[in-house]
Amino acid sequence: KAAEERERKAANERERKASEERERKAAEERERKAAEERERKDTEKRERKATEEREMKAVKERERKTAEERERKATKERERKAAEERERNAGKESVDKPKTDVSSGIEETDSVALDEDSYEARRLSRKRAREAKKKEGNSKSDDNKLTYMEKRELEKKQATANQASQPSQPKPKQPPTKRQTSNPTKQMLDWAKHKTRYYDHVNIVDFTTSWKNGIGLAAIMHAYMPESVSFNELSPDDPKGNFDAAFAAMNEAGIPIMMDAEDFVNPDAKSVMTFLVTIYQYFN
Repeated sequence: KAAEERERKAANERERKASEERERKAAEERERKAAEERERKDTEKRERKATEEREMKAVKERERKTAEERERKATKERERKAAEERERNAGKESVDKPKTDVSSGIEETDSVALDEDSYEARRLSRKRAREAKKKEGNSKSDDNKLTYMEKRELEKKQATANQASQPSQPKPKQPPTKRQTSNPTKQMLDWAKHKTRYYDHVNIVDFTTSWKNGIGLAAIMHAYMPESVSFNELSPDDPKGNFDAAFAAMNEAGIPIMMDAEDFVNPDAKSVMTFLVTIYQYFN
């Protein structure tokens, strides 16, 4: 019996020690897993913080580039306006130049700039007419109710009246000009290049690929109607927005729109040239 009792106690002791060993190992396993979880969370936190820092730097870089782009566009716009101002001043001192007939391909001079001077002279005349109208007490709200074509007709009538009220001066005699036939395609291309020479992202070299993104057409309409086209907000990567802006200005002026944006995806050179001739004849 004593031997059995000793054996029973020894078995109980072994069982107790085995149970304690299992509990110790389980506690170590829990502690190891907790340490791994803490390490994983710390790693995720560091990665998240690094990602946020990279995103913040990227945002700041984009903001800096955007600010530089706005400043560059503003500088370009100031240079373009200064050039136009110089052209207007030159137009005041120049005499009347012979005009160019684009539709028939007959021109009286070999320079497209002559037409620009004649347009600048007419624009100055319209500006004087608007100032005269303002002095007469016409309200701005009434003027805004008129369409673009009605405004032009009213300005022409007032300019004619102002010229009639001034003492007439004999015009200097012009030497006779030799009428010669030129290439109307080249003439229209030179005109488009001349009107868009100060605009960013515009490179007119033909009547097909140069017009696909609509930025060239928007630049031409902005050159004639700067108050109707917000060119600085346009982008060559947004053809739809460019065409919408150009077509809106044409609608305001009453110019017939013979093509839509889809026609410019694979444009026909003759169709594009005819489209531009319509704009040219309207403003010139």
